Amino acid sequence: MAVIQVNEIWNGRTGDMSGDNSRSYSRVFRVFTNSNLDGPLTVLAARRSGVPRLGDLYISPEGAIDTGSTAKRKSANNEDEDPRIWIVAVEYDNKTTDPEAQQEQEAETAEEKPGEETAEDKEQDDPTEQFVNVSFGFQQFSKVVERDQNGKLIANSAKEPFDPPVEIDDSRPVLTVTRNEFAFNFSLIEQYKDAVNSDPFMGFGAGQVKVFNISGTRKSEERRIFWEITYEFHVRREGWKLKLLDWGTRELIANEPKNIREKDDNQPVLKPFPLNGQGQKAGAGADPAELTFTVYPEKSFAPLGLF
Repeated sequence: MAVIQVNEIWNGRTGDMSGDNSRSYSRVFRVFTNSNLDGPLTVLAARRSGVPRLGDLYISPEGAIDTGSTAKRKSANNEDEDPRIWIVAVEYDNKTTDPEAQQEQEAETAEEKPGEETAEDKEQDDPTEQFVNVSFGFQQFSKVVERDQNGKLIANSAKEPFDPPVEIDDSRPVLTVTRNEFAFNFSLIEQYKDAVNSDPFMGFGAGQVKVFNISGTRKSEERRIFWEITYEFHVRREGWKLKLLDWGTRELIANEPKNIREKDDNQPVLKPFPLNGQGQKAGAGADPAELTFTVYPEKSFAPLGLF
């Protein structure tokens, strides 16, 4: 007799948040056992059943974690049509279960706020309502450069690219935003790894801002558990698409790659030859075409909820 399957379901899922920073949630699971004799003890106590254990942190379906809220109560109810199917509700909140700590907290609250606590007081105490810190600076990198400031091709006097290619300093603007949040949504954060903004963001155009890092530190302030999350963005006015000059030793003939050959001896060329962006040799004296590639995911930054 045992639990054989657990599925989380949406019906009955709840959440509540109030001005005094108290939070509560409910998760609901459909649990399948392999015997008509299996009772609620089997369903609730099975450690490997997939049902959260008492004391586990609250995790939302999309992966957000409220590190201040833990599972405090579980209940199991048999479904009418099958004695082997159970509906298990797990209830979470961020209230302390330590009686002494609870009494101490209540005493401090009574001393500090003898009167009725106003909504403004509660908002001031809420760490997630504190000022959002924004900083700006530069960080130096290096990059390969193929054209100078006037658009002139950087090549030798015979119009051949330098090997190795020339690198220069690349000082990037860096925008850093730090704020307090109740949860660190790992699932959402992972989606923004190396992402580039698909729409305007903080005064910058689409395609100019890239996520460099998102980090979080769990903190406690006056018994309130929250996350201090830092968002770091790098900015490139020219955008984050990869742009390369079209050089090659082969060209497309009848849609098949063929060696480019020297005019005098018909031997394959040994040095890259300028191409026109369509797979053919560029015209006499012409520069190679520029090819553009989208190498980073493009996403709207609106779900981050920063501004």
